[in-house]
Amino acid sequence: MARRNTSSSLQAVIFDTDVLVHYARGERRAADFIRSVPYSLRKISVVVYMELLQGARDQREMNILRRDIHRNFSEVLAVHEAISHQATRLMERHALPHGLRVADALIAATALVHGFDLATADERHYRPIFKAESVSPLTIKGQTQIVVCI
Repeated sequence: MARRNTSSSLQAVIFDTDVLVHYARGERRAADFIRSVPYSLRKISVVVYMELLQGARDQREMNILRRDIHRNFSEVLAVHEAISHQATRLMERHALPHGLRVADALIAATALVHGFDLATADERHYRPIFKAESVSPLTIKGQTQIVVCI
């Protein structure tokens, strides 16, 4: 679910890799969660896209992934200079005390720079960066909860 921003329009959501992995594994509730966000507001970072490509076992899977990403998400957001600077600041602040990794810093920075929400099941790395709020709590296999970080 996208939240409303201050101008009362719906807020775009960047989906983290883990949410898309749950979706790819056929988790119906993950699919429902993604579909609850209007297509035009569904975004992913190019880092998420590259992580998913890295997991492809062959060219066929890579082709299916490419098709599914473009079919289900309105935009793949590039990493640019402002995102790089923000990610560096996040690493300096959160890498040692919270175990923040480069990919997660780039994904978080993308959300912060664009002013979008971040849908993730990885609260551990993102909670120190964002105020994590549970939106339509989504428990998958009895444990994973997707939260939207704002």
